[in-house]
Amino acid sequence: MKKVLEAKVFKNGGSSAIRLPASLNITEGVVYLEVDDETGDIEIKRQNPNPFQELFALHEKYGPISEDEWPDFERSHEPAPVRSRKKQKVAA
Repeated sequence: MKKVLEAKVFKNGGSSAIRLPASLNITEGVVYLEVDDETGDIEIKRQNPNPFQELFALHEKYGPISEDEWPDFERSHEPAPVRSRKKQKVAA
């Protein structure tokens, strides 16, 4: 069961900081923030979330992609063209 706790946000130098309740017993030096791109919701994780977790769940649900389902890619064995970089002027 999930519970909702209130955490205070404050400024620390130029950054925003979150004061977490002591009841969470977070003793590690690092926690991970998982941000939902669509909603902006933030979850704090004790362990680094696996970025492939959703992909693995889809594979488990639907199985591997068959050869017929893959798009037909044109592959070239020629190296990609080299792009020249424009030099940027540094303000003095």
